[in-house]
Amino acid sequence: MATLGTLHVIEARGVASASLAEGELLRKLGDGIVARLGLTVIGAPQWHAFPAREGAFGGHTGLWLLSESHLAIHSFPERGALTLDLHSCRPIAPLPWTEILTLALGPCAVRVRVVDRDEAP
Repeated sequence: MATLGTLHVIEARGVASASLAEGELLRKLGDGIVARLGLTVIGAPQWHAFPAREGAFGGHTGLWLLSESHLAIHSFPERGALTLDLHSCRPIAPLPWTEILTLALGPCAVRVRVVDRDEAP
């Protein structure tokens, strides 16, 4: 069946707030995912650091524009959560997301959903 791509929706919960506030750590995480999957980055990844508020760490949003589509990372230190959205127009190998995120961020609960975008309406 023809496809419009596959979206991998990954959520990590119970992450230490300090890890989610470290922009460089999150950039390395995204770069590692892109490299591991052999994806092609177009230009430099874009980043935004949100300011700390009310005594809480600020989060980050990162975006890798890929020739295959995109990878987006959003951190929510105030909620102990990280989300990743990886869309690819070509098949990609499944990754051990729990292992990858636990190694990068410390102990966390990981949920993965995969959405195949077929061409049927």
